[in-house]
Amino acid sequence: MRFKYASSAKPLPVEAETRLSHVLEKCDVSDALVTSTVRTPEDQARIMYDNLTTHGVSAQRALYKPAFGGIIIDVYEHQKAMGATSDATKRAMAQKIIEIGPEHISAHCTADPTKCVFDVAPLSIPGDKKKAFINQVSVAVGLIKFLRPPMDPAFHIELRIG
Repeated sequence: MRFKYASSAKPLPVEAETRLSHVLEKCDVSDALVTSTVRTPEDQARIMYDNLTTHGVSAQRALYKPAFGGIIIDVYEHQKAMGATSDATKRAMAQKIIEIGPEHISAHCTADPTKCVFDVAPLSIPGDKKKAFINQVSVAVGLIKFLRPPMDPAFHIELRIG
């Protein structure tokens, strides 16, 4: 294996691990960090909260669909305007994610067994290898979607598997 997992990331299916290892091998990257895989509504709320706090509301509105993710961002803004704590804000966001349906908010929350979604930390790919990494992911077998900075804080990869 040419990558490691962040403590909160669940292991990828073998097929996705194989494809990621192949990408890393092709661009001569010795290892990378998978930071996020499948998420619960609470995980999704926490990550959205952290990204809203770090990257700002405008950046997150550009990332998420207005009809779904935008509603969660509205909850964040409303909670902040009311002076709610971060924990209360995250709970309210998670509850709204559950109401809407987690799969509508983020592909990380999908229950589709033929789809694998994961993030790779950009800092874990050496600067001189980033272009090769981007090129290899862009032509990976089964690629559905690939987002990268500045659109997404991570290298967000969605693969068709199975």
